[in-house]
Amino acid sequence: MARFALLLVTAGFAAVATLAAQASPAQAEAGRKVYDREKCATCHQIARRGNSRYPLDGVASRLTEDQLRRWLVSPAEMEAALPRMPALRMSTMKPRLNAQDLAALVTYLQTLK
Repeated sequence: MARFALLLVTAGFAAVATLAAQASPAQAEAGRKVYDREKCATCHQIARRGNSRYPLDGVASRLTEDQLRRWLVSPAEMEAALPRMPALRMSTMKPRLNAQDLAALVTYLQTLK
């Protein structure tokens, strides 16, 4: 049973690695579309568009790929690690992204250096 679980975890990491390896300008553009579709600009700002309270310009210089992904998948966990709770909590948004949209959005955010 433990081998089966290890195989599933390994397969999951392989799938994420494959999506990351496919990163391209087209995937970053797909991520920008996910950002728009999910209305991320309601709380965040990029290039002076959106809510100036939580700007994302330069986010890729501050956070790793894994941290960006964790903010999208487990925002409550990431908020708990902050020195103080933000006024607007991402954890209340409950983003539900499939693996492809998640990979695209992370790729897009990684372009924001």
